[in-house]
Amino acid sequence: MRPYLTYPAILLLAAALAGARLTAADGAGELERYLIEVMKTPANAGFSVTVSGLGGSSAKLMAASDAGIEVRVGNAGNVTLMWSRVSDGDLYSFCHPFVAKAAAGVQARFLATAIALGHGREQDNQDLLAALRTADPARAQALAAQLEVAPVAGKDAGKDAGKDAGKDAGKEAGKEPAKAAGGDVPGETPAVPGAEGADAEGSAPAPKGERERLAAALGTPFSKDGKLNRAAYLRALGGTARSIDQWLGPDYAFYHTADNHVPAPKAAAKSGLDKDGFPTIYLAPTRTAKKGHNNAGMVYQIGDEPSAAAGDYSSTQGQVLYVPDKPGDPGCDRVMILEEGQDVLTESPEPPWWGGAHPEPALAKPGWLEACGGHLGVPLNVNRTCAEWDNCGLIVFNSGLIGAAGTCTAGSCNPCLMLPKGKVPTAVSITNLNEFALVTVWDTETSKGQLAVIALSSVQPAGSGGTTLFCEWKEAHPCLPNSGAYGFIKLIGFIDLPIAMPSDVIAVGNRSSDWIRVNGKNTQAKEIDLGQQAMRDSFNTGENRGRSSNAGFAVVASRAENKVVFVDLAPLFLYIREMYFTTADNYAKTTKIGPGVKEWPYTFDAEPRWRPHVVRTIDVPHPTAVSATLSGANVHAYIATLDGTLRLYKVGALSGASTNGDIAQCGEIKVGRNPTCIAYAKNHWNETDPHAQGLLNEMLVVSRGDREIDWVEIKGDS
Repeated sequence: MRPYLTYPAILLLAAALAGARLTAADGAGELERYLIEVMKTPANAGFSVTVSGLGGSSAKLMAASDAGIEVRVGNAGNVTLMWSRVSDGDLYSFCHPFVAKAAAGVQARFLATAIALGHGREQDNQDLLAALRTADPARAQALAAQLEVAPVAGKDAGKDAGKDAGKDAGKEAGKEPAKAAGGDVPGETPAVPGAEGADAEGSAPAPKGERERLAAALGTPFSKDGKLNRAAYLRALGGTARSIDQWLGPDYAFYHTADNHVPAPKAAAKSGLDKDGFPTIYLAPTRTAKKGHNNAGMVYQIGDEPSAAAGDYSSTQGQVLYVPDKPGDPGCDRVMILEEGQDVLTESPEPPWWGGAHPEPALAKPGWLEACGGHLGVPLNVNRTCAEWDNCGLIVFNSGLIGAAGTCTAGSCNPCLMLPKGKVPTAVSITNLNEFALVTVWDTETSKGQLAVIALSSVQPAGSGGTTLFCEWKEAHPCLPNSGAYGFIKLIGFIDLPIAMPSDVIAVGNRSSDWIRVNGKNTQAKEIDLGQQAMRDSFNTGENRGRSSNAGFAVVASRAENKVVFVDLAPLFLYIREMYFTTADNYAKTTKIGPGVKEWPYTFDAEPRWRPHVVRTIDVPHPTAVSATLSGANVHAYIATLDGTLRLYKVGALSGASTNGDIAQCGEIKVGRNPTCIAYAKNHWNETDPHAQGLLNEMLVVSRGDREIDWVEIKGDS
């Protein structure tokens, strides 16, 4: 029987010929060319689509050519719609079944069309945008900014076409149709009320049970069968307000929404509680003075009238990361946390009075922008060591950029590097004496987890704009103890981890800050010449043998996978000692510094024997934060878990101790729920004070879930 056109089909065809393009989006020809190429594959013919140009009728996508798109309506033969008669909504519908496998440029054009039609907040398009953030960060950032002001889809042809296209294409492929956030798609989690994007529409159902509620707050990308959902995996790295919220985990409202302990305002005032039921604490009033800061004036809280002279001046600065209110804001500022001078103390966070504050000055460095193609991405983590003076923190961005941001005493080198494509850093830890940075990485190409090892050097080359610190080596010595005013950083390789989603890391050696000694007298690194055999011997077997680490370990957590991985770092430290402190030939090799594979420090590909290795993986329920003792005889690993437990672990030979032993839990204590940070406590200046060794046996555990800080002391193995 020959094909025939039914009367409704004739009317639809007439409507198509009479129609016109909804919009003439710039560059839409890219989607047309993509469809022509895609439809050359016979297996791609037959997808069901909805065609607004045919009155919203369902049709099958059959072929594409320079003339137009061929569709089959009902039992009729193929109908060719000229490209000039294909609406943007139809283009969206036609490309929808295939675009997940398209090149980044095509995906960007598709998303621009989706956003213009009001579909940008739909879950499949959010997944596509998450993937594009890795493939083409600059375009993804521009699209995200466009999405901020985009309309929500109305009852137009484009909406119907896009919605039905996803539904029909999924059916044709023999799969369930993609549902909005909160649906029962494998690996997806219900929406969190108040989140942006698709979930802000309020269309997703609220989670029903406690398990579903927790899954929504955590944003886990694993389905019930334990398989990784790639779209959710990529979305977790997106850097949106919601993904950051899920990255941090359940907040105070999650645990306390139903609590009845919050008093009424009047009762709170009488009981010394604030409106949320928290104890109020005294804050010293802020005062202003015209003195200080080069006569620009200052604010302070503690002390009487400031003196005219700066006196014993000191300040503490660092980087603060945040989710910005405005698109394009990098979300990283430099903040002065404490300041002592003019005989007064400032304890309120303030912008530094020189060097820049908002944003962090290093972010504007040409080298940073060149390395990342002009797209910094979203900062996910920053770290500096506490065992040594550390003038710079390392910031990791979801674009793959890693850069050193300093303080007022760090100089202005601010080196950076870009990880290979597809590797997204999530957390960073710097070893005790600024020798190495260990960075957790998600490999989005393989969906595997890794540790990146980065060599650090503090010397600042001539002409860099920085100044060599008084306590620094006079030549560049990458991977030796230094003061953290980094002038050189180099990626030396990756360590494969038995997890897919590393979320936190701590890396420690077994030595802390100490003087360098020459004939029993204290001296600075700038006075030392390692080119002399006698001096090398002093660091190898003599009076300075304890100045650099000879053992160490890293602890890597995966909250989503309920795993903690222990990594032996001894190969790093032992190889460094061998190269710098033994023979003249070995030392000479360390002077040939450069970015090449066989330039110092060598990459793991050139010299695999100094690559650290995984020694143990243990099961831990939802580990949220990790830390470890920096040095000493009583070394432990600390693992905090979502339920508010701080667990203490012996680490056996990883500490460099002479006695072996297994990695095993030896104690635990309850802290606030969802502890997201374990911070070191400073030593007291007085060696007879009970807190004299606070850095080694005390910690502060910050709880997001209970808005609580717990100060914990270690006594032996408990």
